[in-house]
Amino acid sequence: MRLFHLLTGSPFSPDDIINKLIPNGIWPIITQLLTTVVLIIIVRRLLYKPVKEMLAKRAEHVKRHIDEAERDQQLAANVLSEADTRLKTAKTQSLMMLKEAQEASEVTKTEALEEARSQARQLKLQADEEIRKARLQADEDIRREIVDVAIEASKRVLERELVKQDNDKVVDDFVKERLN
Repeated sequence: MRLFHLLTGSPFSPDDIINKLIPNGIWPIITQLLTTVVLIIIVRRLLYKPVKEMLAKRAEHVKRHIDEAERDQQLAANVLSEADTRLKTAKTQSLMMLKEAQEASEVTKTEALEEARSQARQLKLQADEEIRKARLQADEDIRREIVDVAIEASKRVLERELVKQDNDKVVDDFVKERLN
């Protein structure tokens, strides 16, 4: 055994180790049991409870972050849904506005064309009326001129009693003179 002590470098012999692990007698067993209970209590108070509390805090922290992430994800889904709804509404409104603008443009175009046609008709009627008045005036002027020419020709013919040929020549000369 001494050789065992020398080779292993242990101050205890194998019998000492066996005696220490499995004591002989009641007092060493009670002492070992009390020591074990005290160690369990110390380990429980110093390690188990703090580790358990730390793990519970960590679990709560993780759960809170998971709940926040789920809430944020739900909020993001709601915001996305609302944005999609707004986008669809905006598209619908823009299409309606475009359609209304096109209809208003068409109405304005039609009104402008009708107004232009009306003005053109009015201008044509005025022009026709002015032409008619100008013709009447021209006819009246021509008639007066003819009357004046006839009166002037009669005066000349009466001033001189000429033969028919002279009379025609005087009238023709007078008319040519007036027309030039």
